Amino acid sequence: MHDSRRSPIANGVGWSSVVLAFLVSAVRVGLAQEPGPRSGAVVWFKSLAVNVIWVREAHEDLYSGTGKIANPADSTFRQHRFPIQVGYSPYPDFQIFASLPLKLNSLSYLDGSNIVTEQTRGLGDLLLLARYRVYRKDIQSGTNQISISFGPEIPIGSARLKDGNGTFYSPSLQSGSGSWNWLASVAGAFPRGRVEKGVSIIAKWYGENVDDLRRSPWVEIHGGWHYRVVQKNYPGPQFAIGGGLNYISLGSAYQNGDRLRNSGGQRLSLILPDGHWVPFVWLMLHYEVDWPIWQNVNGEQLGEKGPLVAFWVHFQHAF
Repeated sequence: MHDSRRSPIANGVGWSSVVLAFLVSAVRVGLAQEPGPRSGAVVWFKSLAVNVIWVREAHEDLYSGTGKIANPADSTFRQHRFPIQVGYSPYPDFQIFASLPLKLNSLSYLDGSNIVTEQTRGLGDLLLLARYRVYRKDIQSGTNQISISFGPEIPIGSARLKDGNGTFYSPSLQSGSGSWNWLASVAGAFPRGRVEKGVSIIAKWYGENVDDLRRSPWVEIHGGWHYRVVQKNYPGPQFAIGGGLNYISLGSAYQNGDRLRNSGGQRLSLILPDGHWVPFVWLMLHYEVDWPIWQNVNGEQLGEKGPLVAFWVHFQHAF
């Protein structure tokens, strides 16, 4: 494997695998309950939903603890993700869900006097979730509700990609984790008039991959709100703006029982702006921009360089 001294994220246990977990798993507030594009509409009615998402992420600044330090290797990591998500609701309070991302990774660093850029692409791991709504209360302006989700992440993405010399790329450049992982979440949505509020808590547990690498569990907490600026009578268009906060806590990773340096940490991000445009009852266009406002890493790692940009298209068909 590549020398982990080349880059603080070369061991692959930095932030790239966990950023925007809510988008990848579709348990963030806006999609957690499949509330539909209308206030007061019957939520989670029997339907088929498809999301096509684009996420851009960059890590450039080198951190030690909470402070930025010199980046002697001039390291930069960038990733574009294109998850395709499909959800099916056979019953009003139950949904099964699948997500499969395409990942484009790029890692640049200074090797002597030359800038070396390594690039990989491939399908990531397949996430399968079952969601069940445990609480529902219909009110005049919408539906208050809470749901739980649980399911595996199946390692179909490659974790053994090699460069032209036959050397394995670092785990940060692999499209898959190489391990069976499990995800669980609790999410709630609470509308009031034109304001939609919600919170989600998600946890992920990693198994051990073929290189005897085991990432520690991480926890992500998200709280946000939307205000419907445009709200026409059904089936008229809708436009909403909003924002929120996102917090991630990631433990250190271990290989053959030994703790890996430069792994784990915490991050707090401001989400602004965040909103959606619903031109038709079956179509939603969603945008989101995340700004990291505080980062605390273990050892030395590349921190997220804002903004992180996400855009997705949501199709829904009821039957």
